[in-house]
Amino acid sequence: EREPPAGLQLELGNVSNPKLQDTLVMYNLGYFQLKANPGLLRLRVAPNRHGKIYRIEGAQTSSSGEEFRLVPVMGFKGTTQMVTVRRRVGMEKEKLLESGSDNKGSDDAKGSRGGG
Repeated sequence: EREPPAGLQLELGNVSNPKLQDTLVMYNLGYFQLKANPGLLRLRVAPNRHGKIYRIEGAQTSSSGEEFRLVPVMGFKGTTQMVTVRRRVGMEKEKLLESGSDNKGSDDAKGSRGGG
């Protein structure tokens, strides 16, 4: 069984503001939650060390090279959407978290997002 990449930083935003909200993937259940108003938003792995190691499966790429997945938020009741992330080629041995942190995440993982 695959384990979630504990501590993976994700961001939710739009074209004008790529980081409206951010969150971490929780190790215990492999989920993450983001607060958002209704609309068509972009979910991405934070453009730091985390984005160099992981990518969102099936992500689109903007003209500036940003990788993201479109996430429709229809209302405030919340929906669950599965998101799969994978390690980039050549990053299989890289640790996600700095030394001294627990890095139990696997190569592939799924998580869900609660609607805003």
